[in-house]
Amino acid sequence: MGVETCPLCMRMYARLSQHLTVTHKVENKQERKLLLALESGRVDARAGMCPVPACGKFSSRLDRHIRTHSEISLVAQDEALRLCKRRQILSKLTVLRATNPDVPMVSTLDLEELQELEEATFHPDEEELEEEECANQGCKRQKALLRTQVVDLNQQVDILTDSLRKVTRRYRILKRRFASLGAMRTGQVVRKLLSSLGPEEEDDTPVSPAAPADPADHDQATSAGEPSSSKQSIEQKDKVGEEQPSASGSQQSPEKSPPPYPDHVSALNDMLEDYRRFKEGPDASYKLKENVSCQVYRIKKFIAYMSEGKSKLSDFLFLNNKAKIHMWVSSLRQAHMTVTTLQHYVLNVGCFMQYLAETPPPSCRLSKQSLIGLRREIAAIRRSLKRGVAIHQTAVKTQKEERVISKAILLKCRELAAKAIPDLLSLLENDPNQKNQWQFYGHFAALLSALYGHRGGVFQNITMQEVLGAQRSVSEKAYLINVTSHKTNQYFGPAQIALTEEEWGWVQRFLSIKDKLPGGTNPKYLFFTSTPNPCKNLNNYFQDAWKSMGLPGCPTFTDVRSSIASHARFTHSTEDRLKISKFMCHDLRTADKFYVVNLSAQQAMEHRRLFESALEGAERSPSKQSPVKRKRPSKTEKSRKKRRQRPDESPKSTTSEELVLQLQESGTSSLEGTESERTAGEDGGSSEPEGGAEGTKHTQSAEVQPKLKLEEGQQPRRKYPTRTKGALRTVMKPQSVSPLKVRKSSFSPNSTTLMGMSRQKKASRMVKRAIEKRKRRR
Repeated sequence: MGVETCPLCMRMYARLSQHLTVTHKVENKQERKLLLALESGRVDARAGMCPVPACGKFSSRLDRHIRTHSEISLVAQDEALRLCKRRQILSKLTVLRATNPDVPMVSTLDLEELQELEEATFHPDEEELEEEECANQGCKRQKALLRTQVVDLNQQVDILTDSLRKVTRRYRILKRRFASLGAMRTGQVVRKLLSSLGPEEEDDTPVSPAAPADPADHDQATSAGEPSSSKQSIEQKDKVGEEQPSASGSQQSPEKSPPPYPDHVSALNDMLEDYRRFKEGPDASYKLKENVSCQVYRIKKFIAYMSEGKSKLSDFLFLNNKAKIHMWVSSLRQAHMTVTTLQHYVLNVGCFMQYLAETPPPSCRLSKQSLIGLRREIAAIRRSLKRGVAIHQTAVKTQKEERVISKAILLKCRELAAKAIPDLLSLLENDPNQKNQWQFYGHFAALLSALYGHRGGVFQNITMQEVLGAQRSVSEKAYLINVTSHKTNQYFGPAQIALTEEEWGWVQRFLSIKDKLPGGTNPKYLFFTSTPNPCKNLNNYFQDAWKSMGLPGCPTFTDVRSSIASHARFTHSTEDRLKISKFMCHDLRTADKFYVVNLSAQQAMEHRRLFESALEGAERSPSKQSPVKRKRPSKTEKSRKKRRQRPDESPKSTTSEELVLQLQESGTSSLEGTESERTAGEDGGSSEPEGGAEGTKHTQSAEVQPKLKLEEGQQPRRKYPTRTKGALRTVMKPQSVSPLKVRKSSFSPNSTTLMGMSRQKKASRMVKRAIEKRKRRR
């Protein structure tokens, strides 16, 4: 995005037309067009008088005639063309002022500068020049010599400019060719390339003329273009310093024009282009490109300030100047920038420094420590700005309190907009023009904004595909539109808009007549225009609809959003407020920081009564509170399973044969039976408060089973019945391992079943010895 200088305040802006309209109130379109032409130079100035000294020829193609003056440089030719265009524009402003337009003019440039330009471009006749010319022959020779020197210097400037252009082009070719080589090799190639030109000072050594004897001669010599010596300039500064103290002050004043960006350095241009591509990414939207252009513009301003007065810029060593960085921040403060704008400058420069440290170009000579120091310095500046930013945000939030819309006005807006929309649709059906279309846009956006408090970008980005694909709810009799493209879609997903059947009918009526409107044959957005872009003036249409409904003030979508967030905070609970904030696609912390206003006087008095009630009554001594005994956390089911599967040692153990007999006596070999026995045994061993009646019931059922076995005449092997944990887990119980005193013994999968144990050929010696000992005891 191009940046232009305002001709009225001499400041640089990216949107100069908007600046002239909003800041300077230039409402006359013809005047604004001429003021914009002052910066862009788009004006017909081909016919006129030549402004070059000693020429004054009238030409119908002044641009071609000025190029024929080979005695002046190309820069001087461009300046002469610019002067002609400015003179033409000022004359048109004078003519416009003479017509006494209905919309009054704001600028006074034609009254201030036109006379100065005419006086500056007035040239006396040759006879007057001959009369004023000095009769001294020495002065004439001096004058002729100086003129020849000026012509020679202008020719040298042209030659050097062409040489620089050729060298830059060759350098880019060599840089692409030797990209695989290191920085040292590239530096050698550049030095060889520059050395091939040869030093200009040795070839062309200008002959210094004799010093003039009279002061008049000295004035003529200096005015002709000869640079004075350093000693003379120092002496002049010492003499004039006391007489003109305001001269130095004017140089440090904020009105001083900012230094230009060194666009002739290819290393800086390539670096910034790489940074631009890195920030934009592979698939950049229009908004992202716009934001990245603003960031690059701020970085260029920083580089221009840091490179002022430096000659060699391709090595990036001019950035390693912390004192000048502080001076740059001070210059931004003196330019009357807000703290938040200053923070944006510092943030963008910090990101660029990080990118430079991570991917330095081959010509960069900044060391690693220097880059770390620069990044640390930028971080320190950012920390120093935090307090000022917080104060600025508080001031802005205080100003927002004055624009808070009450609940009654928001309800009235919804009612009036709902009444006006059917009438506007009827007008559109009878007379489909853009004026009725903009009125419908404004009222429908006012209705949706007063309901949901969405940003203006949500309404602008509603596409036709999203409207046609709206979800229908039969029970609620509503339609849901999901808007995917908005500011915070990556955090909250699509922004949702729910419409009733009546509101959905309004949308269908508008879609039925869209073909009759300009740009409605194949629109992309619901609020379409004659161009394929979204409706950028939707906020203006909303404000016009607000005024037409007779409501006070002139709010924006942001004001409505802040008001709804404030009312939700003081009305709903935390859970409901969280739902509203998610539906509005913003965080609660963001809402409290930027949208929600502070307490009103009535709410503050309610808090005051709470403080007063805390001091009423007799003073009480603090009660001694006993230390809270913390209970151990309950064991989870996962830890219990681990404890059951752990092979612990047990004093009462059984062998694998006894386990098999117990399984046969119990009569349950399935997984369900053993699982029921396990639950019965566990519940039976639990305490009464925890188990309750269920625990006692399971205990009784666990005690009845051995009694039944005794009646049948079957004596159990052990005193108490074995509590099995499952058909497959029974063999894995620790009883089969504990008599052998084997810890963490690993069994193969074949040992987990009876058939697998019988088929196991290689049994351990310790298991065999244990079985024999048990047989002998019987």
